[in-house]
Parts: sequence; structure tokens; C-alpha cells
Amino acid sequence: MGMNTTTSLPPVCPQPGVDPSQYSEDCLYAMIYAPMATLISAQAKKTPVYVWFHGGSFYEGGASNPGLDGSKLAVATGSIVVVVQYRLGVLGWLPPSYGPVPTGNLGLSDAIAALKFVNSVISFFGGSSSITVGGQSSGGHLIRALLASPSAASLFSAATIHADPVAYGFMKNSVYQALQTNFYTSVLTNCPCVPSSTACINQVPVSTIIAAQNNFLFDGLIQEVDASVGIGEPLRPHDGDGGLIQSTMTTTYPSTKKPLLITSNRDDAAPEFGTDLPFGLPIGEFGLIVDEFVGDTRGAPLNASTFYNPCLPGLVQPYVQNGDVLREALDRYGTDALWRCPNWDLARRLAGQGWTVYVGTFEAGATYPSNAGIDLCLEPGMTCHEDEIYIIFGTTPSPTASQTALTTQIQTRLKSFMANPAVAPNAPGYPTWNPATSTNANAIQFGGSADGQLVPIFACDPSFWGTPTVPFEWQVYGE
Repeated sequence: MGMNTTTSLPPVCPQPGVDPSQYSEDCLYAMIYAPMATLISAQAKKTPVYVWFHGGSFYEGGASNPGLDGSKLAVATGSIVVVVQYRLGVLGWLPPSYGPVPTGNLGLSDAIAALKFVNSVISFFGGSSSITVGGQSSGGHLIRALLASPSAASLFSAATIHADPVAYGFMKNSVYQALQTNFYTSVLTNCPCVPSSTACINQVPVSTIIAAQNNFLFDGLIQEVDASVGIGEPLRPHDGDGGLIQSTMTTTYPSTKKPLLITSNRDDAAPEFGTDLPFGLPIGEFGLIVDEFVGDTRGAPLNASTFYNPCLPGLVQPYVQNGDVLREALDRYGTDALWRCPNWDLARRLAGQGWTVYVGTFEAGATYPSNAGIDLCLEPGMTCHEDEIYIIFGTTPSPTASQTALTTQIQTRLKSFMANPAVAPNAPGYPTWNPATSTNANAIQFGGSADGQLVPIFACDPSFWGTPTVPFEWQVYGE
């Protein structure tokens, strides 16, 4: 890990959808954004540090993702912002069983190495030992893994997790080993000496590995090995890695407690349904589509619930999208199932263990490039997955007045949290953000007409989601 230029961004780690000329296995870089004032007064070494881990479902993304220029965030929060890259896909999360690190979680090892690097050099930029880590989507899941890793405990003081699909727990080691065997014996078939030769696998071109990975991930092959991998993060941190991850963060928890912020978006699931389904489908399709995702048995209580099914009278929360009720209903269900409700559940569980956790929902944001071509994400009032990134970093192109105000609020709260996580992410002029309790997430809304107010609980009541009748993914698969 290091830096070879200050005038261009580093190559991303090998990944699909990128020309091989634009990625490199030499990709473990940390982009440091330090305001000039901190460099001038570097001897003080008192500037808070915010280390960011990008999203991308653990198989794509990098420090050059849209909006991740940390310069505006650094200035606004009076901090040093560091954007880190880590190995992705099978190269980061599914190495061969005969390789030098068969237990895997190489991407997590990269994150720990990055934090050690930041701790060793940041004082030269005026940074303090007060390091907050943050991440979005799979980057948020990576933060969960860091929290569960005792070897990372001394490397940061607090954490922020954004739009992490918490319903996916850490993969079970038995599943990880099954994926290893299947990929290197049945999918990656270009090397006749697999599965026993490290020398052989080292000769396979990276582009060949990525092509095989694409077949594995995008043709449904990985789900055929084990359904627990899910769709959103089929490669992810796993337990049984030789000692890095030592807590599940679902039923067992680290002894080292750190202040934590957890946010999700109003419509985290909308990109999925907006991409796969056209506008205007009849609402009677709701039950069939839910059953396709979770099966008839798990789908039955969801289809019978007035929290979601638009065919039922007396909906708890009416739908508002004219002519697009089916996709709105599926978005609400999907967002609750993978993001909002498991996020709140995690906050309540951690609060019950003595953690200080603050929970929020982005009710407004700024359309991220990946959502610009998804009609559902462009409908009024929608805040889709990744739409918080521009707001957090202050990089919204041509922001509206309301987006500017929201960015100011979020960055002001982050500044307060980074400066003194034990106090709270609160600041004069903004509604008080209270921590979660073991029974109430106390989630507040960011943006929209109800900015600063508590988010209605609706289906995230612990008597509904997280029960044996309506379990989270990690409960179904014992993660």
C-alpha cells in the first residue's frame, strides 16, 4: 500500500465491467485528502481522521467511484479523509484452498493493513489517533467485519455504516468452502492442474479469472451451490477465517464497544425492482414476486400483511406513486427486508450490549450515476441505494438548496461525531439525535418534509421482522 502519484487516481482492483487496462493487481492504495491547514500545522497532530471503504457488492468499485473525492468533506468536517481500496471478487474473498491464505477474507486483511498504514503515517499530515471508519453498502458490511475483528480493535475509535444490507450475516465457513471447491474445480476450467497447484493458478490471466467469476456470480451458479449467499453480496466476509472475525454481530458481539452511526435510505431496494420490472404492472403480481424471492412459506406472512401487500384493504402506510404501486410496494418490502429493519435490529441488539448507536434514514438524497437510468429512482420522493453518497461527501453536481442544506447537516453531524464520538452526532441548530435503546432504534429522518423527526416504526417493529414467522436472512441460514 502506498502512493506513486499525487496527480491521478490509482487503478482499481480487478473487477467486471472495467477494461483490463484500467485495473491492476497492484491496487492497494489509500487516497489521503488533507486540508492545507492541517498540513501547515501538522505538528499539532490533532485533526480527526475519517477512513472510507467504498461499496460495490464486494466485486466492484474503488477510490475513483463517483463522488468519493474527499476534499470537500475534509474541509467541511475539519478532518483528514482517507479513501481506501481493497481486493475484490474471488481475488479478495474466495482464494483457492491450496493458496498461501486458503482461509480467505483477503479484502478484510487489506482493510486492516490500510488502517495500520493510516495509523503509522497520518501524524505527518496533522492527523490524530482518533480515527473513525465509514463505509457504504458492502463497505458498510466491511465495517461490520472490522468491528468483529479483535486485530482491528485498536486501529479505530468509532464507525459509521451506511446502507449496509445487514440482513446478510457473515458467510458460514462451510458455505465458503463449498464455493471454493465449486469455483476452482467447475467454473474456472482454464487451468488443467487445478485444484492442486498454486504455480498453475498464478499463470492464469486475471482477465480469465474475472470472466469465470462473472459466470459464477451473474449466471446463478453461485446460488446453486448454496442459497444462503443471496443476490446482493454473494461473496462476502466469512467466519472460520483463522481468527480475524470472532463475533457474528448477530448473536455474539465484540467485547470492545465503539460509538456507531447506522443509516439506510428510504428506497434502498428500488434499483433492483426498477431495473428488473417495468412501470405499471398490476398490483396482483405482488405475492407471486415475493414468493419468487423467498419461497411460498416465507412469503405467506408477507403477502398477508397490511404493511406491504397493495391488494389488501387497510394498508398501514398508503402508497403514493401514481400508476407504479407494485414497484413501490416491492421497494418497501425489499428495503425493510435487507436494510432498514435488520439495521434497526442490529442497533437494538448492540444497545442491549451497552453500545452507543445512532440510527437514521435518508429520506432525500442526490441521484447517483448508477441510478440515473432507472425510472423508479427518478420518481418524486425516491431516495435509492447510493443516493446518500453525494450528500455525505458534498459532491452533488449542481445541488439544489435542499441538497446543500442536507449536506451541511450531515457533515456538521459527522464533524461532531468524529471530534468526540462519545458525546453525540449533534450540533446547534439541528434536532437532537438520541441513541438507540434495546427496544427502540430511535431512528431520525434526514431530508424531506419530516427532517429531524423520528422515522415511523411500521414493519420494523420487533414483533414482526426478526421473528420466527418473518425472519431475517441471517436467521434463516444461521449466520
